[in-house]
Amino acid sequence: MKRLRIILCISIILIVLGCNSENSKRIELSYNYLAPTTKKTIINWKDAKVESFTPKTDLFIIDKLNGKEINIKGLKVTKVTFITKNDPSLGEIKVFINDFNNEILGISGRK
Repeated sequence: MKRLRIILCISIILIVLGCNSENSKRIELSYNYLAPTTKKTIINWKDAKVESFTPKTDLFIIDKLNGKEINIKGLKVTKVTFITKNDPSLGEIKVFINDFNNEILGISGRK
């Protein structure tokens, strides 16, 4: 019984560490996607908030490659949110990643 508890505890720790590692990769991927001028406004980029979800209603983001809005409704995504020095006036920076292929889809519009 004691051996089973130890194995269970080790398994849980490895799962948690694996999730943190994946989150770190997504934070770095998102940070590297941003323009240098935008990066300068971010406070503690490594502490970004990571959240996976599937939007059930329309959610329009801006595709950086072509500057057009795209709707990500129904797509499983990860949102990486960076806190900036400009939050009171412009809001946070949110980068969206496609969970299927880990490609960056774009960013949400700021105020």
